[in-house]
Amino acid sequence: SEAREAILARGVAPERAERFLVRMPRRYFAFADPADAPRALRLLEIGSRRGLATSLRDSDDFTTVSITAEDRPGLLAAIAGVLSAHRIDILRADVFSSSDGRALDVFVVRGPHGGRVERSRWRAARRDLARVLRGEETVESVVARYRRPSGLPRRHVPPVATRVRLD
Repeated sequence: SEAREAILARGVAPERAERFLVRMPRRYFAFADPADAPRALRLLEIGSRRGLATSLRDSDDFTTVSITAEDRPGLLAAIAGVLSAHRIDILRADVFSSSDGRALDVFVVRGPHGGRVERSRWRAARRDLARVLRGEETVESVVARYRRPSGLPRRHVPPVATRVRLD
């Protein structure tokens, strides 16, 4: 497969590559860019040792954030809540579960003014995410901490339909 070739081209030992290829769902290889496989392999290996592992990759006008943690109910909601609290807008999310109980969630995000996410903003979000995943804080308390009270009167905003596509 292209993913196997990309991994082996990076000098990864064949047994490590095979472990990754076996643990990831078939859907990962259908949707992910094969060139991203070596980064995903390394992230999952680090996450298996540390619990939470993340990586960022900037493009011209957005940032791709990859997160791995122990898979559990509510993980995606926790990540989305923390990112929202830090005014990091999610443009797209690809969510994968490995056969050994790890989640690999890949988000395309923008900062509050569009464009890439500033590193200081990301570091603060990552710190809060780690606290939430360890059970030291709730997503609700993180959101409340960053919510700024507005001096403007509340105005009626027409509802906008949310579009969610699952494949």
